[in-house]
Amino acid sequence: NSRDVVVRSRHGLMRWVSPSLTTALGWDPAAWVGHTLEDFTHPDDVPATQAARAQVQDGETVVTTLRLRDGGGVHHWVEIHAGQFIDADGEPDGIVASFRVTDREVAAQEELERRARHDDLTGVLKREEALARLRKIARHVRRGGHESAILFCDIDWFKDINDQYGHAAGDEILRTFARRIEASVRA
Repeated sequence: NSRDVVVRSRHGLMRWVSPSLTTALGWDPAAWVGHTLEDFTHPDDVPATQAARAQVQDGETVVTTLRLRDGGGVHHWVEIHAGQFIDADGEPDGIVASFRVTDREVAAQEELERRARHDDLTGVLKREEALARLRKIARHVRRGGHESAILFCDIDWFKDINDQYGHAAGDEILRTFARRIEASVRA
């Protein structure tokens, strides 16, 4: 009855998968038996999956987040908790893991990170993020022998516009200004 999916594997192949897989990702558990987790993992996350398996085989307990493919071919974020399976004789005999779909949590975290780095009004980088990126560029430029330039812009009479026409008008000017700059430079 658990919403978490439980997986038992040995020698990299899944031997048993709980029925909750159907609710979580739309697969019949039998479709996973005999396969590796990588067979259902997003290609970009395969190295992390293999690294986690190696850590568990070395006796560590691992918690990781990666994307798994559902029965319709769509990848979903999952949080996996994995450790060694210890048999009745106290010997390691493969891996036991549980996972749950965390799409909403990952989306919320990405939104928080976006808001931390980007201005809500204009969508451009906030000062601290822009300065951090400039420091990174400056280090790269010195090593590569390339040149960079920074453009500072000032909107003439902006305070007067805010005072005379209101902050909504000033906000629209800032948004328009940001869009025009973004449209004229590379990412």
